[in-house]
Amino acid sequence: MKQNVKNAIFVSAIVIAGMALVLGFVLLIFNPNKNLGGGEGPKEAQMPVIVEQPLSKEVELTLNEQGEYVVSSAIINVVAMTEDSGDLRYQWYKNTTDSIDKAVLLDGFMNSSLIVSMFAPTDTPNSQSFKEGTVYFFVRVTNFLAGGGNKSVNSEIAKIDFVKSDKNI
Repeated sequence: MKQNVKNAIFVSAIVIAGMALVLGFVLLIFNPNKNLGGGEGPKEAQMPVIVEQPLSKEVELTLNEQGEYVVSSAIINVVAMTEDSGDLRYQWYKNTTDSIDKAVLLDGFMNSSLIVSMFAPTDTPNSQSFKEGTVYFFVRVTNFLAGGGNKSVNSEIAKIDFVKSDKNI
């Protein structure tokens, strides 16, 4: 009987040790703050680096058969990177002045590219006839690193001039 108790205690100890080993392994694999180097704590998100800034450009407005100015398609984009394993996210803004101050967030525009022709000036909201004018855009790139917070950087400001063309559609 004593031998059976000793065997049961031994087997229980092995099972508990095995479970602790498995639990430790699972925590090591699935912990986003893991640190294999010891003592350093979680990595902090790095500042994203913009390697290609959005470029300023002219966008043509051409006269259609109805006598309205329509805008040509135009896109600006940014290329950013980070050396950590963070997730880069983008948020575009527009402004009527060459400034970040009082810029308007373009809700839902969260890609590395932006179709700027969607924001051509009009005389009235929802108008399909566009007018000449200038709109400024920039993007905020944020690096999200699980357990390491986030860091953001703004791009340079791109000046988009909407100009009337001599061409007709």
